[in-house]
Amino acid sequence: MLTTQSAPEIEQLSGKKARLSGYPPGSIRFDWLGLGLAVLLNCGLYLNSWVCNHTPTQNTFLTPWLGLLYGTYLMVALFFLTIAFKNHSAGYSRRRSLPKGYNLALPGVILYGLGILGDIFWYLTFGTNADTDPLRSPPRLVLAFSGLLIIGTPFRAVLSRVQVARPGWREVAPALISGGLLLAVLIFYTGYSQPFIEKNPSTNLANQLWGTDLYLMNPDGSAKTHLTNSNSFYSWLPRISPDGKRVVFTSGEIGKKTNQLYIMDLDGANRVQLTNLPGNNAGAKWSPAGTTIAFNSGLEDNPEIYTIKPDGTELHRLTNNPGYDVGPVWSPDGQFILFYSQKDGDYWHLYLMRPDGSEQTRLTRDNWYDETGSFSPDGNRIVYSSYRDINFQIYRMNRDGTNIVRLTNDSHDNRYPEWSPDGSSITFMSDNKQMKKIDIYRMKPDGSEPTNLTQNGVGVMSQVPYWSPDGSKIIYSTSFPLANNQFLALYKTRDLGVGSLSVQAAFLIGLIMLLIRRWILPVGALTLVMTLSSLLVCPPGPLRIGGSGISGGYNH
Repeated sequence: MLTTQSAPEIEQLSGKKARLSGYPPGSIRFDWLGLGLAVLLNCGLYLNSWVCNHTPTQNTFLTPWLGLLYGTYLMVALFFLTIAFKNHSAGYSRRRSLPKGYNLALPGVILYGLGILGDIFWYLTFGTNADTDPLRSPPRLVLAFSGLLIIGTPFRAVLSRVQVARPGWREVAPALISGGLLLAVLIFYTGYSQPFIEKNPSTNLANQLWGTDLYLMNPDGSAKTHLTNSNSFYSWLPRISPDGKRVVFTSGEIGKKTNQLYIMDLDGANRVQLTNLPGNNAGAKWSPAGTTIAFNSGLEDNPEIYTIKPDGTELHRLTNNPGYDVGPVWSPDGQFILFYSQKDGDYWHLYLMRPDGSEQTRLTRDNWYDETGSFSPDGNRIVYSSYRDINFQIYRMNRDGTNIVRLTNDSHDNRYPEWSPDGSSITFMSDNKQMKKIDIYRMKPDGSEPTNLTQNGVGVMSQVPYWSPDGSKIIYSTSFPLANNQFLALYKTRDLGVGSLSVQAAFLIGLIMLLIRRWILPVGALTLVMTLSSLLVCPPGPLRIGGSGISGGYNH
């Protein structure tokens, strides 16, 4: 006999059904069934993560892949609960209603279910912007712990039941594979700081190569449409023409020091280069009549504001100041241009001027960094971003610079506010540096009801929203790493760093020592464990379990 299983003792209680002591008998067949369910649960976790990391525009929390993971959990829960119910009905106590080694499966199933409910509650409450790394949110930690309880049951069962010194592959394989799955879950939760994935886990994200493309979406964040394909170019800072038919935007080749203005149709067709000037040419804005485009250019080193016709003719310089002059925005009546500048010192301030560059008037006075303004549809108010505490927030003021009101107050950098054409909403971009992502939000003009429209996952950056003239669409740019190996670099953290490798190595060594102390293993057993750990050292992207949320839940 390779296994030992003591027969249950029967205790007859007066007037009651006989109660069985001990555990229900286990078997190799039961171990393989438990292992199969553990493999399914683990595969669901990895498959969901892989899919979400390769589909950057998922916009809901409950995706089909997350549904598959939860469906797998339901299969596991149904299996263990059914077996436990039958054994309890046969006379075993609730605490011993599963074979020996599987007694932690029921608490694991219950905790996992609570973790799923907590995950959904966390998403509905905090969305993608809770200032907690996704896998260290309380629900995710509960899911990790309970998953380990479930996946480790075949390992514990074989360890407790197989007593011979030299077990065969058939008896010991469930323990080996179960131990490998335990290691897989650990790597899943710490692999993003794995040195074998990224040589320097503390590398600055700014050093990564990024692709930036233009997108359209509805005002509620739905129906996202991809307009450009970056390849070796980036495209951003788009503005839709007053007739709603064309888009002017900035584009350049990644790694080059210059960029130019381009015009294309709203559907992305008929792309034409507008400028061919030295330096950086960006921030293009259509005049209300659609006959002129204002933009800032480093044509003569120092960025200044220029105007140009949509056909590329009649280039005129409007500013000539010692500091940077950038970010031109036309007033609704076309009589003024709002911009921000360092012309009066080190701080950025907002200014108004005429379309010919005359009558430059400073609007903001305090020693703050005031930038990226936008007029209300009636032209009487301006929203802008200002760095006054430890980050940028959105403010509103009268056109003459009076009556300043703060609209946002959180830990993110909030910039590029833009009024909707009907004046009922303000969009802006919100940079969550801790989560390494940027989302586009929409709020009321008084700062109430902020709503995340893009619901990005970790590492995805949506920027600079702008409304179509009829208010039916929002155009914006989204940045993401050009290759998956670069995207994995987003999952680096200085909190864990190379410490994750130490934890994984300690677990692997402990697993091997436990196995060789317990049994004389079949030839190739340790090779199986080592090979499995090597394959899993580069996981498919460990930071998401669901659509866009909670890292946005696992999405790229």
